[in-house]
Amino acid sequence: MKLKFLNINLDYDGFDDFHPLLLGSSWIGIAEVDDATGKKLLKLRGVEEVTDEVWDWFKKKQGGEEIAYRKFSTIRQEPAKNPVADYAEPTPAVPATESPSDDPKDLVKVIDVDEKGSLLAKGITDGKKSKKGKK
Repeated sequence: MKLKFLNINLDYDGFDDFHPLLLGSSWIGIAEVDDATGKKLLKLRGVEEVTDEVWDWFKKKQGGEEIAYRKFSTIRQEPAKNPVADYAEPTPAVPATESPSDDPKDLVKVIDVDEKGSLLAKGITDGKKSKKGKK
């Protein structure tokens, strides 16, 4: 006779020869017993007889992968770094095509200078536009 025990934490007149099985979020027990023991246990509360199909399903669950088992995705991490911290990745240095000159005069290009020392650029003098070409 194949029996299902609804709660493995209850006392079934001292019978504890069942196999625990996690079904959803509760632990049940399953046991295969002889007819005399089965009839005595069926009188107790929380004991049910199961069919062969249900028994086979229970056995598959018991022998297979754990129901509560989860496969977590893993991320490869370096053991010397904190897994919660964000680390900036170094950017490769771009090789310079020309080395800058040490002379500061090479950094500034002057177009024209008037006698007062102010810069003249493309027809603009003293903040006023030149009127060349207009009559």
